[in-house]
Amino acid sequence: MIRFMAIIKEARIPLQLYTLTGFFLGLLINHVYPNKLVMLAFLSWFFLSTGATLFNDYYDKDKKPLIGLEKPVRIKKDILYSSLILKLTGLVIAIFFLPKLFLFLYLCGLFGSITYSHKHIRIKSKTIPSIFYSFASGVATFVVAASLVSEILSIQNVLGALGTGFFLSTFHIITQIHQTKEDKKRKDITLAIKFGKKTALKICLILLILSTTFILSSIYLSPITNLLLVPVGIYFAITFGMIGKWMLKEKPRTSDNKDYKIMKKLTSILLNLGFILIFVAYFYLTLF
Repeated sequence: MIRFMAIIKEARIPLQLYTLTGFFLGLLINHVYPNKLVMLAFLSWFFLSTGATLFNDYYDKDKKPLIGLEKPVRIKKDILYSSLILKLTGLVIAIFFLPKLFLFLYLCGLFGSITYSHKHIRIKSKTIPSIFYSFASGVATFVVAASLVSEILSIQNVLGALGTGFFLSTFHIITQIHQTKEDKKRKDITLAIKFGKKTALKICLILLILSTTFILSSIYLSPITNLLLVPVGIYFAITFGMIGKWMLKEKPRTSDNKDYKIMKKLTSILLNLGFILIFVAYFYLTLF
């Protein structure tokens, strides 16, 4: 029997906001208004993202606190089945209702999810390839939103896609810092394990600077209001500051989870406010 509440808990829906940041940014940059096609595209990609999270959790089988989940549920086959159902549902939507480019990227996402997490392949266990997968996931998430319009090879789209890729790579590295013990047991050689926490956080700062530069440039060159440069800039400045503060702390690794929780709560609140601003901008641009 499928444990619906346990699966919803394990899916960590708020965590998907970080993954889907590029989708909302892609809509905004391309001046795409909310409509039926946008909703179907969002649902399809959301199902893929959530399904990929459950698929990864099934093979990780974590028992200690996870990102966005203080007490992981007991991993059973229904986690895997739910992952496959979500991915299949998203695929059906992509096949029948969405552009061919969206479908192609969805299929790439399915392939990426399997090769990243499955025990017989597990790209996640390899330091650089796993970061590249996160980067590619961020780029694809932006592009699937941009695929809903005709001109996707504009300079603002290229900058936005790269910025989103660097953004997701940053949080990919951060989420692994407090799980070094579990990763070592699974033989997942993360950046924090290979080079240490401080080096990993320094790389995060570099990637975040690149992400900020590309995303702000993309917004500046797009037809939307440049007023959005302010909240986006503030968001990245706060995130940058919190990573820097975390890097300077001299504490045992057991404190890393607490540090990340504080940063996650603040940045996720700001991210939600950013999404609200995006939709306000949509209506503003529609009316005026």
